[in-house]
Amino acid sequence: MRAMARYDLQLFFPINVENIMKVELFKEAVLIRDIPEDHLKKGDLVTVIDYLEHPEPGYMLEIFDALGNTVGVLSVPESYLEPLHEGERLQVRHAEI
Repeated sequence: MRAMARYDLQLFFPINVENIMKVELFKEAVLIRDIPEDHLKKGDLVTVIDYLEHPEPGYMLEIFDALGNTVGVLSVPESYLEPLHEGERLQVRHAEI
């Protein structure tokens, strides 16, 4: 099945949303800002499970604990995430819930 295209009205060219997102589907990424209402902190790992286009480009995320249990699903704007990079190290923190 072909990916849905979205249209940039300024350019009038179809844009495949999968080609413009900086984190791949089903890959881990890192939050670059706190989300206090969901007890998430800058540096927490998340998994991208879908791309969102409206009201702005973003991601649907799944949040796991250290043992791999799902603890939440939420959507965030694209600006909240960065892909993981070589040389980064992980750490564990206790959940505040």
